[in-house]
Amino acid sequence: MQAKQNKEYIQYFPFTASYADYDVIWEQPIFSTRAHVFQIDPNTKKNWVPTSKHAVTVSYFYDSTRNVYRIINLDGSKAIINSTITPNMTFTKTSQKFGQWEDSRANTVYGLGFSSEHHLSKFAEKFQEFKDAARLAKEKSQEKMELTSIPSQKRREYFTVSLNPFISQLEV
Repeated sequence: MQAKQNKEYIQYFPFTASYADYDVIWEQPIFSTRAHVFQIDPNTKKNWVPTSKHAVTVSYFYDSTRNVYRIINLDGSKAIINSTITPNMTFTKTSQKFGQWEDSRANTVYGLGFSSEHHLSKFAEKFQEFKDAARLAKEKSQEKMELTSIPSQKRREYFTVSLNPFISQLEV
C-alpha cells in the first residue's frame, strides 16, 4: 500500500501514522489462501479452539523496511493471527488438510484447516521459503553488526589486507 503525499491519517494494519511529505511503502501481501483458523486452548494446551466459523483469508506479508515475513489474518480490524516468521519456527502437517506452528512470541499454537491437500502443501512450501529468507536476513544482519563492531582502525586494516591481492593484480 502506498501513502499519498497528504496529511491524512491512514490506517494500515497494525499501525496508524501521519504522512506529511513523503511516500511510504508498507507491508505487501505476497501469498494468500483460505483456511479455517484455530488456536490451541490456552488452558488445556490440548484442544483446538476455532477462531472463525468459516474459511477466512490467511496471508503472508513482507515488510521491506524491517526485512521480516509475517502471517496475518484479520477479523475486521482485529488481528486473529499476527505471527512473525522466525528461523526457528516449524510448520507441521498433522493430517492431509491440517497444519500447525507455534509462535512463542504470541505464546500460542496456530492451526489451519485447508479445503485440500494442495492448499496445505502450498502454504507449507511458502512457510519454508519465508523461514529460509528470514534465516538469511538474520545472518546478513549479524554479519553487518559484526563488521560495524570492529574498531575503525582494525576495519581499515582488515579491508586493506583483504583487498591487497586484488589491488596488486590491478597494478600489473
